[in-house]
Amino acid sequence: MPMNCENDFYQLPSSWALAKLSDISLINPKTNLEGLADDLDVTFLPMKCIGELSGNIDRSIIKKLSEVKKGYTSFMDGDLLFAKITPCMENGKLAIAHDLRSDIGFGSTEFHIIRLHDSLVKKFFFFYISQEKFRKDAQRNMTGTAGQLRVPTTYLRKIIVPLPSASEQHRIVARIEELFSRLGRRSRGAAEAVGAQGGGGGQAHGGVAKDASGCRACGEVVGANKQ
Repeated sequence: MPMNCENDFYQLPSSWALAKLSDISLINPKTNLEGLADDLDVTFLPMKCIGELSGNIDRSIIKKLSEVKKGYTSFMDGDLLFAKITPCMENGKLAIAHDLRSDIGFGSTEFHIIRLHDSLVKKFFFFYISQEKFRKDAQRNMTGTAGQLRVPTTYLRKIIVPLPSASEQHRIVARIEELFSRLGRRSRGAAEAVGAQGGGGGQAHGGVAKDASGCRACGEVVGANKQ
């Protein structure tokens, strides 16, 4: 069963609301291409162009609209791209589309597109969906055959997500980014110390990714709200 029980959110502040993701967003919406010229330059994002857990996007691939308007997934600036297929979903391939050429992008058919309502803070939901708990729940609800397992659209439509006020969403995003910045500074310091002793610094940087994957910052911020 997907995370659709209010009991899953017993630790949330009482002032927060709960909502189905499909009530606050469009899931896999159509992008209106009417009137756009076939020679329009657009951003193209194969799966490899989306970072794991980082939200980073490689927007260097540009194609003509005529090359990609059929057979690919379309999206717009501000849309949330969520990998649906294993192991990309479990690895955290998720990003907010931004600075797309002509404000439009096309990419792998293995992306779910989440177009959140304009009043919502997109980074808040990026951090929420990137949590390890969310991805593990999505993994349990995958369908298909071995090696071709996918998160179904019905899962995204049914899941319930926390909905604090817009000001609270902004505050939480700022706090999470501050915590990740601290983690980054600590890992760089550890890497430099290890390097000075002749070792490698990869493990220190990996610790930041591990903290991000568990979204421990999310838990700290929510916990602070309860006090």
